[in-house]
Amino acid sequence: MRQIFIIDDNEDLRWGLGETLKNENYEVHEFSCGEDALEILPDFLPDLIVLDMKIPGKMSGLAVLKKIKLINQNVPVIILTAYATIDTVVESLQHGAYDFMQKPFKNKLLLYKIRNAIEKFDLDLEVKEMQDRLDQQDFMQSVMGNSPKIKETQERIMIVTRTDITVLIQGESGTGKEIVARTIHNYSKRKNNNFVPIDCGAIPDNLLESEFFGYKKGAFTGASLDKKGHFHVADKGTIFLDEIANLSYNMQGKLLRFLEERVIRPIGSVEEIPVDVRIITATNKNLLDAVETGKFRRDLYYRLSEFEIVMPLLRDRIEDIPLLANIFLKQTAKSLNLPIKKFSPEAMAKLTSNNWAGNAREMRNVIRRAALTAGEIVEPDDIQFNVKAILSKAKPTTDDFFLEDTSLKEIVNKNVEDIEKRILAELAQKTDNNKSEMARRLKVSYPTLLSKLKKYDL
Repeated sequence: MRQIFIIDDNEDLRWGLGETLKNENYEVHEFSCGEDALEILPDFLPDLIVLDMKIPGKMSGLAVLKKIKLINQNVPVIILTAYATIDTVVESLQHGAYDFMQKPFKNKLLLYKIRNAIEKFDLDLEVKEMQDRLDQQDFMQSVMGNSPKIKETQERIMIVTRTDITVLIQGESGTGKEIVARTIHNYSKRKNNNFVPIDCGAIPDNLLESEFFGYKKGAFTGASLDKKGHFHVADKGTIFLDEIANLSYNMQGKLLRFLEERVIRPIGSVEEIPVDVRIITATNKNLLDAVETGKFRRDLYYRLSEFEIVMPLLRDRIEDIPLLANIFLKQTAKSLNLPIKKFSPEAMAKLTSNNWAGNAREMRNVIRRAALTAGEIVEPDDIQFNVKAILSKAKPTTDDFFLEDTSLKEIVNKNVEDIEKRILAELAQKTDNNKSEMARRLKVSYPTLLSKLKKYDL
């Protein structure tokens, strides 16, 4: 049923017009002043608004019209006025009014204008949605590729952007899971609200609940102020839970409760806060295997996997490698303030023949290194896949130990960093960039590992 707002201080007019519209199967909401209607507009948008130009209150009809268009420029507004001068009509149309009616008016004519306005509104939305779909398709092709495998993925992304369904993205490290999550958000109805990414493996388990749901001042030692949790910050938007398989069993239960009740309770609070967020999760593990081994809750898995997207491996879509390689080369030139470079045919052939165990993330790092050493043209020798060989070239010689003004501490620190970088690079290759496995083997926390990888640009 179509929703119509009538904003007019004349109670008899509101009642008479309202009854006429209800008989035509419209749902009507009446307001005697603009402020009351504007208060609920952000959360309740009608299909059309009938607005009197001369209404009581602090805001004139024209001011209300301007405010409506700031909230949503597409909603049609029909102006009612008993003082229809040319200037009044022109000004209202200039500020986005669809049409106007001079009082007194015939309900039959107003009904005709209302039907036309809503039909045009529907058509404009349909055209805009079609253009958004085309823009989305062009964007995904420009950053993901055109291979058959990636096109199947793009089609699934386009389907799910139109819904609020919960999405689970699965794929190896470096396949672009966060890019997909952001794309879903950016082309959804939530695009004007927050997209909040959370790496579930990067937050210590004892801090997860406060990070997710927030806390009240005095809830625990150090809680000197109220803090909103990530779920509260993402209200009306999207929350992206990366590496969801790393979530502890205890936090899995709390997340399941949120999905069932859609409310949060900050630590130290008795108040439950309704939160409207879309959940997108991602993992580089087979989550169903984790369910079968008892590491992940089955009921939570089914709530999170309403719609699944499996990211194809880069080595299975070599047709996309030239496009991605050139994108990464341009991005590197821009971020490092380097001149624009190109790949030689031989260099591109070398890229397409590689196995790319680390997928697009590994390719990005390889190309960033190549861009630093290459001239105007990136040649095959500039492209080095073997990180161990690259780092071995960087080993310090005895000459480095006796540079003027170099202290013993500086020499030791430099060698420690070289060793750390070499170990991390080799382990990244052995584990296919599985950060959780790397942290486990090195016996360091996940945040510490991320900090080291960022430090050494690995």
